[in-house]
Amino acid sequence: MNKEFRYIIDQICREKGVPKESVISALESALLSAVKKKFGGSKQINLEIDPVTCTITLSEIKEVVEKVEDPDLQISVEEARLIDPDKQPGDSLSISLELHDFGRIAAQTAKQVIFQKVREAERKVIFDEFKDKVGRIASGVVQRKDRGVYYVNLGRTEAILPVKETLPGEHLKRGDS
Repeated sequence: MNKEFRYIIDQICREKGVPKESVISALESALLSAVKKKFGGSKQINLEIDPVTCTITLSEIKEVVEKVEDPDLQISVEEARLIDPDKQPGDSLSISLELHDFGRIAAQTAKQVIFQKVREAERKVIFDEFKDKVGRIASGVVQRKDRGVYYVNLGRTEAILPVKETLPGEHLKRGDS
């Protein structure tokens, strides 16, 4: 599974041109939202993906207390000491969880969050690529003209060139560069 997961992450990075850290962060957000949907939103859940091995670590964080008032956020000293004998009231305890069977709705949520975060990362990469080129001449291919504006393909993005900013007497057509 980890090998396939690593391959998918690398493939997204290559196709979208976004850094691996952004893809892993998107996956962490997506999986965390799916996990919270499955286990309930009030629990304090920690999810991490190892950037090298792509291993997913999922845990629930609970506060060790004498008397449990909120079982989603707290654990009794007795129960905590079964997991870690050194735990005292006021300590935090990380309880390992299994990552499996999300269900259809949680999986759809994860998918939507992944696409949204990857799209945001892709836009940021494109923005960073062009922000230093403001006011400079860029070359591209004219895609179409619509209402006094040329739409020019610059590779990974599209630019708008108002007709009034072209040379006098210049009439561009589709495919011109």
